[in-house]
Amino acid sequence: MSRLDPGKQNLEVKSLDPNHSRLNPEASRLRINDIIKDLSINHAHPVSPQANTLTVLSSVFKNCDEQVLLQSLVSNSYFWCRFFALVAKYAYSNSLLHASLVVLRATEHMLLTMKGVPSDTLKTYCDSFHGNLNIISIFAGELMGSGEASKINMEIIRVVGNYIACLNKLAKKSVTSAALAMGEVYLTMRTTGFLTAISYLIEESSDDKLYDSIVKVFVTPLRSMKVIMTSNHVSEATMKLSKELNSAVESAFYLNKAAKEQFLAINEDYSDPTTLTLLQIVDAITVLRDDNLSLKKRMAEQLMFDKHPFPLLAGCVGVTDMLFNHFSVNSENKDIPRHITQLMLNKDAVMFAVVHKLTLYWSSSKAKSSEDLACLLVLLKHLMDKVDSTVNSNAGVDETPIIEKTLDIINNMSYESLRQLQLKQVKAKHYQKWNQYGSNFNTMLSHQVEDYVRQQRIYQLQTGTWVYAEDPTSDRRYKHPKVYFLVLSDNHNNLLAREFKYRLEKTPTVDQNEILTSDVEGIVGNTTLMIPLRRVTDFQSRELKWNKELPKHRRLINIISKAVFTEVQLMGKTGKPLITFYLDNRDASFIWLDGLQLLASSQKKPKLSKSTKNQIDTLIDIRKNIQLIGLSDYNFSLGYNLAASEEEQYYDIDTLSTLTEDFFYD
Repeated sequence: MSRLDPGKQNLEVKSLDPNHSRLNPEASRLRINDIIKDLSINHAHPVSPQANTLTVLSSVFKNCDEQVLLQSLVSNSYFWCRFFALVAKYAYSNSLLHASLVVLRATEHMLLTMKGVPSDTLKTYCDSFHGNLNIISIFAGELMGSGEASKINMEIIRVVGNYIACLNKLAKKSVTSAALAMGEVYLTMRTTGFLTAISYLIEESSDDKLYDSIVKVFVTPLRSMKVIMTSNHVSEATMKLSKELNSAVESAFYLNKAAKEQFLAINEDYSDPTTLTLLQIVDAITVLRDDNLSLKKRMAEQLMFDKHPFPLLAGCVGVTDMLFNHFSVNSENKDIPRHITQLMLNKDAVMFAVVHKLTLYWSSSKAKSSEDLACLLVLLKHLMDKVDSTVNSNAGVDETPIIEKTLDIINNMSYESLRQLQLKQVKAKHYQKWNQYGSNFNTMLSHQVEDYVRQQRIYQLQTGTWVYAEDPTSDRRYKHPKVYFLVLSDNHNNLLAREFKYRLEKTPTVDQNEILTSDVEGIVGNTTLMIPLRRVTDFQSRELKWNKELPKHRRLINIISKAVFTEVQLMGKTGKPLITFYLDNRDASFIWLDGLQLLASSQKKPKLSKSTKNQIDTLIDIRKNIQLIGLSDYNFSLGYNLAASEEEQYYDIDTLSTLTEDFFYD
């Protein structure tokens, strides 16, 4: 209890300002001196009533002058030692826990908002909190015990978030002073389940205001701290973290000394802890300490039996950097997506799942070197992109917790499937990057491909083909319908046709627009029909069906009924057909009908078959993919900035055209 006498109490009341906000400095000193005496007595006599001291302290921090508080209590390491001891002892009481939170929040508010706060005072508080990290366990237990966003839970989140903000402020003045505290606080929040508890509160609540509040008071300073941690390496001041890593390695392989020696050998590049950033070493510690034995078992097997075992520390370092960049890119804006916040708060689970998957990809790809590992880490970026797209597409539809959906995607993605996904994403990004700069280039590619297909069809048309001159599906089908031999003229301007009674064994020849043959008996008529393609205004076609069903027999296969015939008519300007013929298979239809349409000068928009369209689209896609790869390399070598003004065209059509030189179809 406070030991103030009545006279001092009167002075205290008279000293209150009109708004009853703060005591004057003199009264504040008197009140604080009494508190310090109470703490000393309680320390000397543990049986004395200590619980009430926390309540009195909360009143002092609410009412006393802030400058006096900073000078007399906040800068006093002895005070903080006694304070945290009381919190650890009485935190089971909600009222006393609330009182301690008032003290911590008031302290952090002063340190973060008041001007001219001495660095030593800030460091004293940060070091005192750092020296009593068991309070994080107490807070985590309170968050997990209630399971809902109560007022006291929000105060806990705010206090820890503000403490992280104090560390960030201290780091701006001296990174060395804050580095170890940052590493150990982040490690403690992860191992005690503090971050997971916050994630659960967000998952269980649909209140956007609650989410925004947690992001503001906790997630934002946490992100800032991680930026500092990833920018600073382990040093003499943080060698304690190195010992933690060594201990984690020892614990992971304590039953297999040979595996441990092999592990240290393949991770020799990281034998010097100063090569690791603070964030990298904390992540590596959490992976090695994880209770899930699947990774440790797989690592032991690889270390004992594989010629090229997975370099776990190098993998952890790569995954740390990949996840940091992924979270940073997705949280650049003020509004951080919910799923990104959830993944950040559940980083232990995400980190372990990704590293474990990386070991599987290492085996599946038969990786051997650091270059192979770098390629696999690039592949993991596409895995996280898949997580983003899937979680976002199911938002509001699937009630499965975000972290469960994420782990399900990661665990079920095979190496082969991820490679296919990578290919699709690379193509999509290249298209998106260059489409706005290469519309003329795309048109040029389209024309080149169409010209290639046209030349291909010309070659096929010049070899000639046999078609029916009469409808083979008519009632006369049991007889022998007459046939045409069709061929394209040498100058590509005319379609030549000559009627025959039947298909000749020897293919006719062409001489000066005349179709000739030595088999005189098969010829019908004396002349070759010549149709200038420029006179063709339209191409009409239809698929023919049999008018009757042939008799069925259980021992016979009706081949005729399965045949496909296409009637083709080349229409003139008068609307009358210049020639009508019948094709007996779909391949012939693709070649002749599409080929003639591509050649006819008056047919500006040919109605091509689906097969020919697919061929053209596929060839354009192949050409474009190859050229885009070239463009991408050219872009990176020049350092071209795509964010520049659209008026600054690095690539005009001439530059783009040069990329297609020396390209040939096979």
